[in-house]
Amino acid sequence: PPSSDPPFCVDYETTMLPSGIYVRDLEVGTLVECWDENGENPGVVLKPLRAMEVGYERCYKVMAGDEALIIQSESTPMVLRDGRVVRTTELVGEEVLMRDSLTWARVTDLIDMGVRKVAKPNFGDAMFFAGLNSARTIATHNARFKYREP
Repeated sequence: PPSSDPPFCVDYETTMLPSGIYVRDLEVGTLVECWDENGENPGVVLKPLRAMEVGYERCYKVMAGDEALIIQSESTPMVLRDGRVVRTTELVGEEVLMRDSLTWARVTDLIDMGVRKVAKPNFGDAMFFAGLNSARTIATHNARFKYREP
């Protein structure tokens, strides 16, 4: 991958899965709830963790109203409802998929959290559900789009 696009994703310290497990504690092979937007019947699927990388990147707290959803890196690609792919820094005004209700929440603000330790779990071409609260996770990061040229 190009050095200007670090292959990282979610905050190492705070990011949880719907199961309550911290992303940082995952082991290769662990099955995790993911959103698969491919095919005729998009939905929640279980995908195994293929690999995990750790590094440092500028991060933002993603807000929906007064609710903090997740802290993720600026380069994180997100697939939107209409199929567009945007980075974290382009999320204000866009909608993210909530795991608890499988509904879409509008991002209202991004709070710059500075450079933080981040993890990039690899689940292939599906976004995985994660967040600051295991009961209110969002579909984040699509590995297919991580390394594409701008």
